[in-house]
Amino acid sequence: MFEMQRRETSGPAPVSADPLARADAAHAEAGRAFRALLSAIAELERTGRYRDEGARDTAHLVQMRYGVSGWEARRMVQAASALERLPHLARALTSGLLGPDKVLELCRFATPATERGLIAWARRVSYGAMRRRGELEERRGREQEERAVRERSCSWYFFDAGRRFHLEADLPAADGARVAAAMEEVARGIPVMPGEEDAA
Repeated sequence: MFEMQRRETSGPAPVSADPLARADAAHAEAGRAFRALLSAIAELERTGRYRDEGARDTAHLVQMRYGVSGWEARRMVQAASALERLPHLARALTSGLLGPDKVLELCRFATPATERGLIAWARRVSYGAMRRRGELEERRGREQEERAVRERSCSWYFFDAGRRFHLEADLPAADGARVAAAMEEVARGIPVMPGEEDAA
């Protein structure tokens, strides 16, 4: 009798008679499967595996392999990367709190500092509202980048009868880092002048 009882309790979990409960469970399971897919996509992106498969990038590989649109494939690659630094959003997906569509939208603009508040907001609003906000956030980001490019400047001139050179630049950080690296590379190739051997 004891063996029989043990066999009964170790079988598969009972299936709920309530179709809504079954739908909720399936939704959460779909979220876990989608998270696993995104995790694999992040690894494909890191390793550059798309080259071995004849694709031009990871989004192209996802598009070819899974039959999704180019737009959706790009969103999936973006979300795959973003979820690695957004643990609360990843949990919202795997628990079924948010579905894949809403998570893909939130990954466009969520940050570790904002993800909790955005999850609560996303549960209250429609997918369309989320998509509009994503588009606004992307537009704002593009405008900031464009402004940084427009406002950059670089000027230089010789002075002291041509013996001295003055350089002044106001650049976006990435451009400034490239200019600084190039200047350091050139400076390493300039021979030391007599009397400058001990200069720091």
